[in-house]
Amino acid sequence: MIVGTSRAADLAVNAEVILFDFDGTIANTPDGIRFTAVNTLRSLGWSDERIGDVNRIIGPPFPAAFSQVYGVDAQEAEKITHLYRETYKQLGPEACMPYPGIPELLEHLAAAGKPMGLATCKQEQLACSMARAQGLDGYFSPVVGNQPGQSIDKVQIVAGALQAFDVRPREAVMIGDRADDVRGAQAYGVTSIGVTWGAGDASELRDAGADLLVDTPSELEEVLLGP
Repeated sequence: MIVGTSRAADLAVNAEVILFDFDGTIANTPDGIRFTAVNTLRSLGWSDERIGDVNRIIGPPFPAAFSQVYGVDAQEAEKITHLYRETYKQLGPEACMPYPGIPELLEHLAAAGKPMGLATCKQEQLACSMARAQGLDGYFSPVVGNQPGQSIDKVQIVAGALQAFDVRPREAVMIGDRADDVRGAQAYGVTSIGVTWGAGDASELRDAGADLLVDTPSELEEVLLGP
């Protein structure tokens, strides 16, 4: 079901630029992220009780996510991130499959002449390689993400994407599955669309203040291209 105001719907369908989050929005990566994080933390002697809901690390940039969620210092967060990435890079293409309906959505948006970009806290090079592995890289230009040694949040990522496209905030729309995506859009007055098929849920996105909520890629297509 599509939820939101008519004003938000008008802004979305008339958006000149469409920004997509990657993890949990384009690609079904959350399972692989959770699996890798749990095994990494267990290898460091953490109990399952201490690990808790590992879903909380999906969204914020690494290594800052480990500090934010678990309260470890920067040095420990760097160590965890290094071990995590050594395991994560061994995952195959099946760990970043696009959600059903996403390839068709991107094809239809491209046919309609809609410019699309990725705005992700993932390392930019990794996001590009994962999109390429699924044959989706041709839809996204630019890709704005973290560089090696960086840990910038979604607010800064959205700012970089707006600058790269050279558009005003009201001419763009940001699509994502976590509260961080919504907050990144809100910081600049960009219309935010929350998708409920990823790591977040409708309650999280609603509480964050998403302008629109959609449950399926077909609903997202209706929001972006009209009924």
